[in-house]
Amino acid sequence: MKEVDRVWLACAIDGEGTINEQLKRGKYKTIKVQIGNTSEEFIKKASKLMRTKYYRIHRATRKPFFIVEACKRNLVLEILREVLPHLIIKRDIAEKEIEWIQKNPPLSPSECLKRAHEARRKKFAKLW
Repeated sequence: MKEVDRVWLACAIDGEGTINEQLKRGKYKTIKVQIGNTSEEFIKKASKLMRTKYYRIHRATRKPFFIVEACKRNLVLEILREVLPHLIIKRDIAEKEIEWIQKNPPLSPSECLKRAHEARRKKFAKLW
């Protein structure tokens, strides 16, 4: 990513975006980098720089609202590393999430399948 694009994306995240975390099923942490705006052109540019798709929220009484978000750990890590030097408002949370992702790298697809298979086996073992 060019330096000017890093600065633009950092400003977009600082001004119009969020870096948040959610617990799924009480134990799996998901980190998102999300930007929302009523300008589709603005979100298209953010989408291109973040290398992910955007979507539209239909609101009956207001202007359409567009959102782009990155959820995959590798992509989130890459985006946060690139924009970190230029973030101001959300720098602390970005540093915290980068550190967490580095300590908890994403599982490979085969490891995910293996864990899912073991979880199912344990669940059914309890039923018998």
